[in-house]
Amino acid sequence: MYRTYRPYKILLIAGDAIITLLILMALVNYKTHLFGNPIPAELSYPYWAVYVVNTLLWHVLFTLTGVYDYNRLLNLNQFIGRYNSTYVISIFVFAGFVFFLIPDVSRLLVVYYVVFNYVALLGFRLAVLKMLRLRSRRWNRNRVLILGISELSVNIAHTIINDEGVVFQLAGFVDSSAPEYPIPAPYLGTVRDVEEIVRTNNIRVVIIAWSDLKIGDVRPLVQALDPLPVSIFVAPNFQELSMIDYEVQCIGDLFLIGLREPAISGPRRVSKRVLDFVLSLTTLCLTWPLFILIAVAIKLDSRGPVFYSSKRVGENGDVFRMIKFRSMVTNAEDLQSRHVTYDEKGSPIYKTREDSRVTRVGRFIRRTSLDELPQIFNVLKGEMSWVGPRPEQPHIAANYKSWQWQRVSVPPGITGWWQVSGRSDLPLHLNTQFDLYYIRNYSIFFDLRIILMTVREVLSGRGAY
Repeated sequence: MYRTYRPYKILLIAGDAIITLLILMALVNYKTHLFGNPIPAELSYPYWAVYVVNTLLWHVLFTLTGVYDYNRLLNLNQFIGRYNSTYVISIFVFAGFVFFLIPDVSRLLVVYYVVFNYVALLGFRLAVLKMLRLRSRRWNRNRVLILGISELSVNIAHTIINDEGVVFQLAGFVDSSAPEYPIPAPYLGTVRDVEEIVRTNNIRVVIIAWSDLKIGDVRPLVQALDPLPVSIFVAPNFQELSMIDYEVQCIGDLFLIGLREPAISGPRRVSKRVLDFVLSLTTLCLTWPLFILIAVAIKLDSRGPVFYSSKRVGENGDVFRMIKFRSMVTNAEDLQSRHVTYDEKGSPIYKTREDSRVTRVGRFIRRTSLDELPQIFNVLKGEMSWVGPRPEQPHIAANYKSWQWQRVSVPPGITGWWQVSGRSDLPLHLNTQFDLYYIRNYSIFFDLRIILMTVREVLSGRGAY
């Protein structure tokens, strides 16, 4: 699908290597008092290793963290966001290597290099992105034909139309008969004429998106399009399959596709667990006096225990006890049915601003999110993560639609993408959409970004009650 953009990826890789090398060489050889005692012009081992490692460092880190991924190449926010987060990590790696190899190197030289290199690489990226966008609009190489008219295919069409990177250009739809309702692109004809439609409309990508897709329907289409220079993709309805990720396994000559595999596994799972453990221990060491103050305030404000634990649905549907500071009266669960409201679509809203069950201290610790602090113990036990979908109560999860159960394919979190995107102002069904976006786009950098955004949200108090 992204074959057309391969030269631009190669251009980025080569440009990064050349720019980083030239900037370092220019600064090293620019002998001025600003840099103290510069590295001698006649560089010998191990100083030459700085040039070699510098040239490879950015390429290796950018590749490992997905900076060069095709699916981010044309999306400005993802493209620049991933570059920025990776560059911060690269700074520490590069500085650590330089100071280890050359302890007496000028610190100011390293600072100038980091700044100039960042600006140069960013400017180069923006220039390549601009060039690529102009080329995509002018040549229209990736004209898309969608086979089938259904809710799935219409969603695909809207995604293509709203694609800010102009990866594709939607040509139209093909189906067995004309649609009975408006569609976001022209109806070009029937499936029997698909070969001629592809030829006359300069189609380069065909997406098969029938809602009741059968293998027998796909085979003749693929055979008919074999002589044509088109890419063919099948878009299964993942919501109906309740599938976030899948794994292909081979048993003898048999290939099996696992539809309920862990969405975060392997090295990504290990890195997430390490981040959770380190961050939890650090937070406990810094906030233990706050635990004592909040506990005393709760006991003085109302009768009942300091902590409140409730059953929540965790990863893979496992039920666990989530711990919080008590912010409501002791019989709050018995009164919950009186406080449920519904949005315009009939979806339940269990959390409202005017909830008489919340105590005075509870209102404060909810607004500041301090009631969430004891969940650190759930994180240490491995029942939760710092970042993930919000763990829901079993009686709420019992009303999930099939596709909403995808959110339990990862550990639940203290904070998450929907909390920093709207917090309690969002209804349940929209919360789930944000959770699914997080799961599909998970990375350790995304977790760090959400944690930083959570600090901003907590300080603002927006959507917390």
